[in-house]
Amino acid sequence: MAQWCCTRRALISTSNGYLSLAPKATQVGDTVCVLLVCTNPLILRQIGNIYEIAGECYVDSMMHEEAFLGQLPEGVSHISKFDEDLGYSRQAFWDQRTNEMQFVNPRYSLFLGDNYEKFLDLGRCGDDAGEKLVKVLVARGIKLDVFVIV
Repeated sequence: MAQWCCTRRALISTSNGYLSLAPKATQVGDTVCVLLVCTNPLILRQIGNIYEIAGECYVDSMMHEEAFLGQLPEGVSHISKFDEDLGYSRQAFWDQRTNEMQFVNPRYSLFLGDNYEKFLDLGRCGDDAGEKLVKVLVARGIKLDVFVIV
């Protein structure tokens, strides 16, 4: 499995000290970019006024919305949990101190306060996690740009 995952990959270090498993074609000066709609961060290469996608990468500590929301609270871990209502496994969060598991990102309450459930309309759980993250970021006062990737 490891050999398959690492084919045509290189271990790189970003200017901020993050380790990444990236395409071998990655060059010094390329940018690691985290987009809301992408499962994985991307390696972008600027050519004049445009950016070319060199490929996707794995960056430890950036794979679960950390780039937007910061680190999880102390003692909370990402897990994959089967959601019986939806019929498939999805991202969940396990609090090691209380031994409780939840599907809602615990960082949302840090930015939106105690009434975050109403703000996010959590009755519509599932594949709308990106929409929820956008709401959290806007509530934090972060300006978002929308653009098209061709």
